[in-house]
Amino acid sequence: MKAPEIWAYWGHEPSYHLKRMHSAPSVFALGEWADEWLDRLRSEECIRKASEVGINIIFTSFYKGFGLSYEKAEMEKTREVVRIAHKYNIKVLGYCQLETIYYETILGEDPQAIDMAAKLRDGSPAPWFDSYYRWRACYNSDKFWDYIKKVIDYGLDELGLDGFHFDNSYMSPCYCDNCKKDFRRYLRETIKHPEEVMGINNFDHVEIPFFDKPLQMIYDPLYLLWQKYRQEKCAQMLDQVFAYVKEKTDNKALVLHNPGFPRNSSAYIDKAFNPDFSGTHCDYVMAENDDNLVDNGDKITTQIMSYKLGKRFGYKVFESSWRAAKEKNTGADFDDYTALNMSKYPVTYFDIAYYLSQSMIFGGLIGTTWLARSTHNGGGMVMDIPLQFETHKKVISYFKQNYALYRGKECNQLKVLYHTDNLIGQAGKGLDTLKEVVNTVHNANIHFSFATPDEISALGDEHVLLVPDAYFVNDSLREDVEAAAQRGCRVILLGAFNICNTYGKGRDIKTRQEKIPGALYVKMQDDWISTIRSCLQRYVEIPAPNIVSELMKDEEGNILLHLLSTKDLGERDVEIKLHEMSEMNDIELYSFEPVTAELRDNIIRLNGFQTMATLRIRG
Repeated sequence: MKAPEIWAYWGHEPSYHLKRMHSAPSVFALGEWADEWLDRLRSEECIRKASEVGINIIFTSFYKGFGLSYEKAEMEKTREVVRIAHKYNIKVLGYCQLETIYYETILGEDPQAIDMAAKLRDGSPAPWFDSYYRWRACYNSDKFWDYIKKVIDYGLDELGLDGFHFDNSYMSPCYCDNCKKDFRRYLRETIKHPEEVMGINNFDHVEIPFFDKPLQMIYDPLYLLWQKYRQEKCAQMLDQVFAYVKEKTDNKALVLHNPGFPRNSSAYIDKAFNPDFSGTHCDYVMAENDDNLVDNGDKITTQIMSYKLGKRFGYKVFESSWRAAKEKNTGADFDDYTALNMSKYPVTYFDIAYYLSQSMIFGGLIGTTWLARSTHNGGGMVMDIPLQFETHKKVISYFKQNYALYRGKECNQLKVLYHTDNLIGQAGKGLDTLKEVVNTVHNANIHFSFATPDEISALGDEHVLLVPDAYFVNDSLREDVEAAAQRGCRVILLGAFNICNTYGKGRDIKTRQEKIPGALYVKMQDDWISTIRSCLQRYVEIPAPNIVSELMKDEEGNILLHLLSTKDLGERDVEIKLHEMSEMNDIELYSFEPVTAELRDNIIRLNGFQTMATLRIRG
């Protein structure tokens, strides 16, 4: 069996970028410690230490958008990192920026580089937020993509990189002539009868809709189609450049990218990344968002949506968010904080173990985003702290020894609908509502998978389909849901359903009130979790609080139940009830902690449970 990939951040921002950062002191800002820290980061001593922890993939500085000519000196340092890392069987991915262009330097290399930039409505280059010295890239610029391919060629051919970490891989709004022309092409190919959809007879003079303020709902058919066009175009261009990497290396190079997904609904609309349109040439997607662990007792937020979408759309997730150490609330200046607290790294055994375990049990790419970061003290790094080093090493070693346990297949009765048209139409809340539903299901330890509209036809009487707040529904989706209910699939329509079609046209009263025979209509404020449980043929019940779980099957058909604590409660005893699983009669327990388990009368009792445990249940 192939060894699992274990990743680590290894300094993706070059010092010349950090010098221009105008934010408050943070992990991304350049301080007096930076040069010493960066020198050590590239040293053999440090890379060897990464190998001792168990890391075998790192991503490091390569191309930030200043231009190949300007950045070649920094790239030479990356060449040396590659040489040393390969000595310890560590693969190196080069950081490559896909959203911004630093015009102050790249114009010296190419005076026509402005042709790569996205444009505002007045035709001026679009800045990257308040970083006035950075332009956003236009995804319809052939010049931009040709340049990125030159960057890729240099990284693979000259530096020996093993792949790339493509950052900010999303498509910002652009109003240039190329984007207008391509959007009109898309409309002509997509809408055969424009009079019926928009009341005009052709798209020859259509302009790109304004994007001035966040919208709660989108009823304008042109705006809806523009959003879908951007998502499809973004996916098309990303897949082309990812395919270029794969084809150039006989599929050996690794492709990792960060589209800032899934964040909130407004970011979903703004960034135009949608995994539903992703191609087949991506290995890993970064979950860079605010879904780090929050356990408020009655409500637990985790990264589960990211992991589940990765499983559905064929990529592994690597998480860059973490539950931060609490800052000292003293009002003191920056220099009076401890470096570790100021950077907000996890500092307890539980928080470190939780972060690594979450990736492990939910099928992500296990690794660490903070172990090699600076402690703002010369060349000091977080990995120098014994608790950090030893905890990482302990969990990673366990994972490598038991890798087969975490390669199981999903076996969930519950399918949650991921519906692109509805997420676009409900611009201000669609993705947020889906996240809330998914986290609630996960908190209740009801195991689920995502399904897309084209998969509904495969659902039968062994499945439960949850359709959350589907406000925008086309006729074919409604027909597919009704057909699934007729086949015996238990359909739960949660919240709104079929209020508008996917062009924003409201349904008439008769259509809205027409019920799907056999479907359960449940309001958001109702106890819909109990409704789901009543529909499941078999399920696992975990009465103990502050635990989430995942259910899989191994190659032999045995059940794999992964348990994860969301709160540091020390050692505790946990009871698990197996409903409608009387054939299960034997268990095996796996953990990197000293926990024990027994199965009797369809009840599993764990003694001394702390952070995580995996149960193989045989029957």
